[in-house]
Amino acid sequence: MLSYRHSYHAGNHADVIKHIGLSLLLQALKRKEKPLFYLDTHAGRGMYSLTGEEAQKIGEYKEGILPFWEHPELLPEVALPYLKLLRKLNRSGVLKRYPGSSAIAEHFLDMNDRMVLSELHPRDVTKLKEGFANNDSVTVEHKDGLKQISTHLPPIERRGLIFIDPSYEIKTDYENVARAVWQGYKRFATGVFCIWYPLLTSGLHQRLLDNLAQGPAHEHYKIEVKVKGERERGMYGSGLYIINPPWGVAEQLDAVKKALR
Repeated sequence: MLSYRHSYHAGNHADVIKHIGLSLLLQALKRKEKPLFYLDTHAGRGMYSLTGEEAQKIGEYKEGILPFWEHPELLPEVALPYLKLLRKLNRSGVLKRYPGSSAIAEHFLDMNDRMVLSELHPRDVTKLKEGFANNDSVTVEHKDGLKQISTHLPPIERRGLIFIDPSYEIKTDYENVARAVWQGYKRFATGVFCIWYPLLTSGLHQRLLDNLAQGPAHEHYKIEVKVKGERERGMYGSGLYIINPPWGVAEQLDAVKKALR
């Protein structure tokens, strides 16, 4: 159940689209000077080493973030704040560290905002707690993030982003994610929900999309990016399904998609 470790896949093509999307959502929501609530259901360890044994074993970042690190002009201007964060974390000019979703959220949020980070893997949650030990606005929970959606909604801030990024290593996740989203939506219909999902040759991801499409939300946006080259098996790309997308984000992501093709 807990065999998946994102440290092997950090900075891959899926991270690029999901984290640019996350940065755009956070920036859009921060246009209003009101406190914001951020819930990360699968927060991982927060920060990843791209020079360590795990990332080097598979080397997925070499076809993910590395080309854009070396050639930032390949991405549209809306992605510059995301790239600026990477530069800040790697001041030597060599790409060694890559931020997870929780670290990206911390960068774009401020002391008036509140973050709840859920993670089930015991080693990753330990790293997560260490990384946010000095941030009083962050709560780290060693719990099932999908079950925490209804627990924390509606937030006292009345504004929020729920970021859902499971590994989908369990087939029932495709039903469970949609169920958790709609339970949360019923409690917080004005919230922004962002769900990442893999594109699989098996077509399993269609279960999730079908279940999401049958929900009560009227405002939603979907973006899918395929990996270059044909894949006979496994994951051939990934997507974001956003409920209640803030104004302008859909157009920004459309521009990003063109760059990632």
